Amino acid sequence: AAPAAAVVAARGHGVLSRALRGVALQISPPFVVTEEELEAIVAGVAAGIREALGTASPEVRDTAV
Repeated sequence: AAPAAAVVAARGHGVLSRALRGVALQISPPFVVTEEELEAIVAGVAAGIREALGTASPEVRDTAV
């Protein structure tokens, strides 16, 4: 349920994605994208995940980047 909730929440932040098999998110950025656009995508997905998990704190950061 968390990936589906993250998809809905990320959409609220301007990022379109979809849940894959209920365990992952697919994000398909355009082939031509600026660094600022990528940063906006990452910020939108992160905010969506935080909302889906009920963690509003921006201190929760993705360590994979």
